[in-house]
Amino acid sequence: VYDNSSPSYEYDGKTFSGKGAGVHLYFGDKMKLEAGSAIELEMNGSRIYNNISDGAESTGGGIYFENISLPEMNYTFDIKLSYGSVTGNSAGLGGGLFVSKGEVTSERSGNAVLEISQNTGYQNGAGIYIQDGSLSMANGNITGNSISGNGNGGGIFIENGDFTINAGEISGNSVGNGNGGGV
Repeated sequence: VYDNSSPSYEYDGKTFSGKGAGVHLYFGDKMKLEAGSAIELEMNGSRIYNNISDGAESTGGGIYFENISLPEMNYTFDIKLSYGSVTGNSAGLGGGLFVSKGEVTSERSGNAVLEISQNTGYQNGAGIYIQDGSLSMANGNITGNSISGNGNGGGIFIENGDFTINAGEISGNSVGNGNGGGV
């Protein structure tokens, strides 16, 4: 998944920033699935690169995942990115990966790793932005991601969420004017 863009747009007199230029997964409160339904997406070995979400408030240049479905529906949404790469993507928030109210897992697959690298952000979380969600990584690398503006978390920015990494590295990430080059 490469060289895609999600530009800012106007609707009903308001301007909205782009979301999920490479992959956009949104599960809203108007979904009409049977209660207890499960949706699983596996992107093992995928390369998601050079995607751009436009605008300072844009989210998820590489992957945007948000789950705001009604809790009483008890939906289960799982995304698995066990190996592959999310590289060279750009957005205001979460240049590589933006997770909001969802769960993403990366499981070990031999010596293969998940690379989240060389992504850029203008505000927070150039590599990964987690907002009220979770990311569990096994055998992954978060390297060389950078914030160009006033922001935090060059590698990872966590806002009310959970992040677990088992084996791998977080290195070479930076912020232009902020805190937490790595996390």
